[in-house]
Amino acid sequence: MSWLKAFISSLALSVLTLNVLSAQDSLAVRASLCNAIYHDIQCVADDASSFFTSPLRFKQNEWLYTVGFLGGTALLMTSDDAIHRGIGSEGRSSLNEDFWDVPTIFGSPVTAAGLAAFTYTMGLVSKDEEIRTTGRLMGESLLLAGAPVIIVKWIAGRSRPYTGDGSFRFSGFEWSDAKQSFPSGHSAMAFALSTVLAERIDNMWARVGLYGLATLTAIARAHNNQHWFSDVFVGAGLGLVSGLYVIGREHERSSWLAAEESRIIVRPTAIGVTLTIRLR
Repeated sequence: MSWLKAFISSLALSVLTLNVLSAQDSLAVRASLCNAIYHDIQCVADDASSFFTSPLRFKQNEWLYTVGFLGGTALLMTSDDAIHRGIGSEGRSSLNEDFWDVPTIFGSPVTAAGLAAFTYTMGLVSKDEEIRTTGRLMGESLLLAGAPVIIVKWIAGRSRPYTGDGSFRFSGFEWSDAKQSFPSGHSAMAFALSTVLAERIDNMWARVGLYGLATLTAIARAHNNQHWFSDVFVGAGLGLVSGLYVIGREHERSSWLAAEESRIIVRPTAIGVTLTIRLR
């Protein structure tokens, strides 16, 4: 029976070893996930801080672009009533069970945030850094576009077209949905999301499809009597700028890492020093 005892002892030892290794693997996985999430939180905080303080570092041409954008918005506002008569449709709501529901849902903050969260989670679970980074950038762009949209909506208090108050009715400091027309949140979310996805996929057809879908979102909001044309123009601009900004920041971050990996390293050894040149 000695062989049976040996077999049982060996089996018990194997089970114990597997349990220990499993626990170690689990701890390693959790540590890896925590490190990835912590890194991404740092990236979001750095990018948000840089984005919202960027006007303090604007160069002359950047101020010219900003003034031009604001001037173009002011001019559009003078034509909002005329444009709305051409593309708006009285009696419509956000969702009308037709074609325009698709781009409207795409630009919904809930949908946009859900897509970003899903992409990020898939990247974490699959340990695919590219997918995880794309998910983070999607979330970042939505945050950078969404924060100013919420603040400006509240400050402006612009009446939506369906209220019948006219395009120049600004009540100011309003939380009522009927008086939060400027700018368009759906347009901002759609362009923020599409910009990140289009630039990360980096394909002509992806750009055409995604930017086209975002444009349809903006048109849907005006067609469905929810926004003036200047509302969707500013919302689209905020989303585009936010998306391009986080993409640019990620490119810079990748360049910094590449530079770190290409540096010359000198290490002391027992017999002198070693020189390491990292080219890639």
